[in-house]
Amino acid sequence: MKISTLAKLISLPLEAYEAALAYPFTEQMKKEGKRLCTQEALFLDFCRKQHQHRLFSLRLILELAADIKDDYDALGIEERVYKDTFYDITLWCQNCYATFHEWGIDEVIWLRFHICMEVFRLGRLAFQKIHLTKDIPAYHKKQGDEVIEIHVAQGEALVYEDCIRSLNQALSFYHMEGAWFWGESWLLHPALQKMLTKDCNILRFQSLFHIYEIDESCHQGEERIFGDVMDIADYPETTSLQRNLKQYLLKGNTLGMARGIFYYHR
Repeated sequence: MKISTLAKLISLPLEAYEAALAYPFTEQMKKEGKRLCTQEALFLDFCRKQHQHRLFSLRLILELAADIKDDYDALGIEERVYKDTFYDITLWCQNCYATFHEWGIDEVIWLRFHICMEVFRLGRLAFQKIHLTKDIPAYHKKQGDEVIEIHVAQGEALVYEDCIRSLNQALSFYHMEGAWFWGESWLLHPALQKMLTKDCNILRFQSLFHIYEIDESCHQGEERIFGDVMDIADYPETTSLQRNLKQYLLKGNTLGMARGIFYYHR
């Protein structure tokens, strides 16, 4: 696939595409990026050392993603999955522009998983097979056991019924009747139960998981809910969640991320 076709498929802003196309990119850069994409630290270093590294990263990811289309076709993966998976390029390009006021990609480590065909978006959720890095004794899971990690893409309502459809799509995609699913996110933090109604989408999604660990050092939730991490007193209060969380934080509490696991079958 040509990168022009990919850019249209994923609705990449025209300005972003034209900026990436104008970058002095070489075939050798693409070859080196492809060689290093399975090695996180080396890949990040390679991207970061380039001139205008965020714009370079956008061009590199577009080039590699376009090449991957042949692999999708060879495996019989439908174009909708390819389109939805690589729409993350557009999301993170827009995030980059909002944060740094320049077109590009800053989250190259995340998009590396897409290029390596490890992450696939199947409906509302994205999925990635991983191996646990530690035991979870309460659920008889051991370090090294394979689970399917759930990633929640930004930009859409987290409708519970859509999530269930995604889980079923994941089982079909991986040719499984049932599987252990795992996740880590601010969406799983138990404190949200004090701020939201029980029938809201976030808590219904959270109810799928058995929460077994909480990490209060992460501020992902504040970034997602308020747009950035800043002085708590300056946080906006546009939504009820923003108002409730702001009051919660002003009392000295934190909203980190939680880890959870559950078994799902057809």
